[in-house]
Amino acid sequence: MVDSIVEHLSDETLDSTPLVALESTVPPGTTDRILVERFEDNGLELGEDVMVAAVPERIDPGNTEWKLS
Repeated sequence: MVDSIVEHLSDETLDSTPLVALESTVPPGTTDRILVERFEDNGLELGEDVMVAAVPERIDPGNTEWKLS
């Protein structure tokens, strides 16, 4: 996922700093370990070239005990 995002980031294609949001229930630190680290490894500066946000799910969509309406 991160690699495909990085491929599309360039000065020619961006008018502003993109925000990448990880919307998932993941262990603490995943956003830094996976997203931020991969962006930085590709030479992108956090807050300058790309912004990253963690958006944890409030429910477990696979949990059949909780009824959604």
